[in-house]
Amino acid sequence: MNDGKREIVKNGNFSYKLQNLKLFNNSPDFIFVHDIQGNLMDVNKSLKKVLNKKNRESYQKLVLKDIINLNDGQRDKKAYFKFIKKLIKKPFSMEYALKIKENKKLSVRGYSLPLSDAADMGSKYFLHIAYDVSDKKTIQKELRATQKELKSISTMIPELRLWSLSQKKNSINLIQKSGQAIKYSEEKYKTILENIQEGYYEINLEGNLSFFNKAFCDIVGYPYEELIGLNYKKLTGEDTAKMNILTTENLLPKKNIQFKIKKKNNDKIYVESSLAEKYNSKGEKMGYFGIMHDISEQKKAEEQESKFREKLENEVSIRTHELHEALESQKLYMNEILKASNFKTIFLSTMSHELRTPLNAVIGFSDLLLEQTYGKLTNEQLDFINDINISAEHLLEMINKILDLSKIEAGKLELVFQKCNLKNLIEETLSIIRPIYAKKDLKLELKGINKNIEIIVDPTRLKEILFNLLSNAIKFTLKGEISLEFLDSEDEWVFNVRDTGIGIAEKDYNLIFKEFKRVQSEFVSLVPGSGLGLTLTKKLVNLHGGRIFFKSVLGKGSTFTFTIPKNSTIII
Repeated sequence: MNDGKREIVKNGNFSYKLQNLKLFNNSPDFIFVHDIQGNLMDVNKSLKKVLNKKNRESYQKLVLKDIINLNDGQRDKKAYFKFIKKLIKKPFSMEYALKIKENKKLSVRGYSLPLSDAADMGSKYFLHIAYDVSDKKTIQKELRATQKELKSISTMIPELRLWSLSQKKNSINLIQKSGQAIKYSEEKYKTILENIQEGYYEINLEGNLSFFNKAFCDIVGYPYEELIGLNYKKLTGEDTAKMNILTTENLLPKKNIQFKIKKKNNDKIYVESSLAEKYNSKGEKMGYFGIMHDISEQKKAEEQESKFREKLENEVSIRTHELHEALESQKLYMNEILKASNFKTIFLSTMSHELRTPLNAVIGFSDLLLEQTYGKLTNEQLDFINDINISAEHLLEMINKILDLSKIEAGKLELVFQKCNLKNLIEETLSIIRPIYAKKDLKLELKGINKNIEIIVDPTRLKEILFNLLSNAIKFTLKGEISLEFLDSEDEWVFNVRDTGIGIAEKDYNLIFKEFKRVQSEFVSLVPGSGLGLTLTKKLVNLHGGRIFFKSVLGKGSTFTFTIPKNSTIII
């Protein structure tokens, strides 16, 4: 699964738009959206309730096989691949099981359709609308049990095989029974039919009702006296004339026939029926028999679902178009930002070069004056020139960092990797900062470093990283100690720089690696700095393919950790 693409959609406007559709959130049906890889993008409230997930992030980590069962419940990857492949071609409906809370499964019938190409995101998205059919499954299970019971006496009366309408004509030999046995069986047969919940009916060859149970009377809304002998066409009406039993004998047996019935009070209802031929004991056809039940509510639900789906598709189409336009505007905006960023990089690079030349002259001449090579200076003059020298050095340091940052952003700063002796490299760094921590009477301790350790890095940039972190630790430590620890793990080298300084408040954590940002405190304001050191350090660590992070407690100190992978040369 492509988690990168999932993150783009999750954080974009697409999911937000769906969440704000009233139809999406308030529908009693289960609605969910996934991408072409099967990553779950969004679900509505009804589905969230049965999945028992507490927040959006929890279900957005799921994939299709985590919530639905295909291929008879088996976790077969090919089944999900075929499912998505079929869905790409055209919308379709099917029955499957939802995996719900407490390790249970819920039978549903769902309609699936592609949502949009979303070519600008590089993938397709699909919408599923499903409704609960578990009650229907339960009824079907009970019906099969009843079928089994009726089948057990079908050797006596073959007509009771109405539960298995796919059979051919009954065998004459099985039908011919003794008169006494048939009479007993018929009584039992009628008792069973009177007590089933489905409407049972029999029609003679002329199409007149010859026998039916109470459930059939309740469905059509007629009393027994008015139904007996009534032609079935009086119930079906003209719009169902095409279902004339007497002219469709070659299509028998029938099952799952759906048509309208006109009740006695003129109300029209939808029914679903089965139909089979009925024979007498001599094997002669004497009419037809079937089972019927009212599906009006199901039809209403299907119509509402169809209307809802149509409306949802229209709204999704509108929102998708709006999203596409927003993305186009965003692209134009990003292009402008890139142009501005490139201009800034070029400007900084040019200005840094132009400023370094006069600054080097200022530093060089001030050094000569401080050495009093060209004559003695008063103490006051020496103080002024020393301030000039320090300020120029600070300004040059800041310009160098800006120049390095602009090179990194422009992709022009390349690392030169080579095998280095770690102890020698650290000694070179310490020789520069030793006067600084010695002046503050701080102790600096090295851990895990010996002369035999060799690492592959850009030595110049690693010394710059160590210098920035160690000098920062010294700046913000009034008393105590600084330590540099080296750890050699299986895949990377780890460096820890610890101090017992002022620490960082948790509210300021987000400022630490930002350009030109410094913590606002009375002590920090007295310490010189540009706010670029840690920014540049992070970028240099990242260029090595490593990571940098920290932990700190206000008033107790900080630990900055950075890593360099042992295969860092592959990064460049």
